[in-house]
Amino acid sequence: MRETDLPSGTLYPVLARMEAEGWLVSEREPAKAHGEGRPRRRYYTLTELGRSTGAGQLAQVMQRLQPKPASARFRPALAPIAGLTAGRLA
Repeated sequence: MRETDLPSGTLYPVLARMEAEGWLVSEREPAKAHGEGRPRRRYYTLTELGRSTGAGQLAQVMQRLQPKPASARFRPALAPIAGLTAGRLA
């Protein structure tokens, strides 16, 4: 949660959905390893399906974030409309 800045009410449902889809597997921390006064931690590991699907999803997102060439960003000027001169009707 520290790394993502997401609250537990947001993060854990996402992890649960990813585990249900087969993207992750989880296991609880051994009972002897956890400190007193806190619940046992759950450790998540990406599955092969999670790696391959996640890599594909990330590639799609990165492609959408790539800057477009200038020719694709700017529209050509509109052709003058008959009867309009400097923004006024003639």
